[in-house]
Amino acid sequence: MNKRLEVKGLTHAFGGLIVASEITFDLEQGSRTALIGPNGAGKTTLVNLISGALKAASGDIILEDRSVWGLGQAARARAGIVRTFQVGRLFRDLSVEDNIRLPALQHARASFRFWSTKHTDQVVDQDIASILAALNLGASAQKQVQTLPYGEQRLVELAIALALKPRVLLLDEPAAGVPQSESGVILEVIGKLPADLSVLLIEHDMDLVFKFANRILVMMNGALLCDGTPAEIAASEQVKQIYFGRGESIANC
Repeated sequence: MNKRLEVKGLTHAFGGLIVASEITFDLEQGSRTALIGPNGAGKTTLVNLISGALKAASGDIILEDRSVWGLGQAARARAGIVRTFQVGRLFRDLSVEDNIRLPALQHARASFRFWSTKHTDQVVDQDIASILAALNLGASAQKQVQTLPYGEQRLVELAIALALKPRVLLLDEPAAGVPQSESGVILEVIGKLPADLSVLLIEHDMDLVFKFANRILVMMNGALLCDGTPAEIAASEQVKQIYFGRGESIANC
């Protein structure tokens, strides 16, 4: 498979505190990779570095053979690196459809700037309909976001990300705050993401991680500790002892 994203030697510090230390890995096209680790391990900082919210002190980020290290967050999103957040960033008094329409229009106007407004609007309408169907949000399209159950609001955040046509999607705890009874909906939807989309998932719900990922990266103290298949990570004594606690079963975390 082709490499979609390459992270090479990313290093960053806040004052004297190193929060990312020579981090190197790649994401293949269509990969489903989970990033796990204890609180404070540096997971969200890494996502911030990849997405451009933070600029690394050193290292490089290659998206499909093109370095995006010098690009800001908006430019990286336009290039295809899109992220979601632990804490929702929605227009709660607007409808689900209008929340999706805003980023969809932004992307379409950049992509079809030489086409008529009518053509752009048609493309956007088609994209919105497709996203609503894929995320099972069609019945809620005209509802205000603030009236939706929290699990459905998290799906709207994912819909917004998909409207930007990502090549790499960074999901920062998509199930955070979602009641256990609704977390299955999140898993079902992210399990149906486009097959060629590369996904990096940060998540503390180990059931979700092991059902979703075909590869797991483990972070500790700003560095990558392990990189392997779910079976390899579950069997790793190093992971059990350092991250999960000596003798504890990963599968039951």
